[in-house]
This record gives sequence, structure tokens and C-alpha cells, in this order.
Amino acid sequence: MSEMEDSWQTVAGQFRTLGYAFRDHYQATKDDEDTAPSEEEVRDALHTVTDALDTAFTSVGKAIRDPEVQKNAKDAATSLVDALGTSFTQLGDAIDKALKREKPTRVDVEVTPDEEPTEPPGEPPEETPEG
Repeated sequence: MSEMEDSWQTVAGQFRTLGYAFRDHYQATKDDEDTAPSEEEVRDALHTVTDALDTAFTSVGKAIRDPEVQKNAKDAATSLVDALGTSFTQLGDAIDKALKREKPTRVDVEVTPDEEPTEPPGEPPEETPEG
């Protein structure tokens, strides 16, 4: 995994942990209606969320200014476009092949020994050089 992916995985993990903490506190509060968070606990929780968002947006801001990240983003976008182009080309070829059913180029005609060969149905008879 690249450094950028690692950092985003860390951000995702931190928000996941924060979400679980909020969920657990909500469930605990819901189960025990007598226990309500104090004003200080609410302020602390909001401060934690604000700090986490500030850290996330700061890291995004730094990342988009980093020339290496810009190059990685460009490379990733180019690879995506190339992959999509190849996929669509293959899909188009498959559709063309399915729609253009090739007509047989050879017709087998059965001839018995005492019969003259006949032309296959639907084709004009060949002209003979007799005048």
C-alpha cells in the first residue's frame, strides 16, 4: 500500500473508531435513561470531532499540494482511462462480432455420378465461353 493509501486508511480507521464510540455512548444512554451526558462531555465530544475533521482536511490540503501525490493522482487517472478504453474496445468488438454473423463462404453440393453438378441455390449459373 502506498503512503497516501496508508494515511487514508488511518483516517478511515479513526473515523470508524469515533463512530463506534458515539454508537456505544448512544446505546448506553438509550439503555439507561437516567444517565445523560454532562455538558462538559458533550463539549469534549464535539471538540474531538472538530479536531478530527481539522486533521483530516489539513492532511487532504497538504496531500493535494504535494507534487508526488499529484503525479500519483495523474497516473491513477491515466490508468483508469486506459483500462476503461480497453474494456470498451473489447466490448465493442464483441458486440460487432455478435451483430455481424458471418455468412458461409462455401456451399457443399452433393452430386450423384449420373447427374450434372448444379449451381448452389440463389447463385446465378456460370457463363460458359461458348459464344
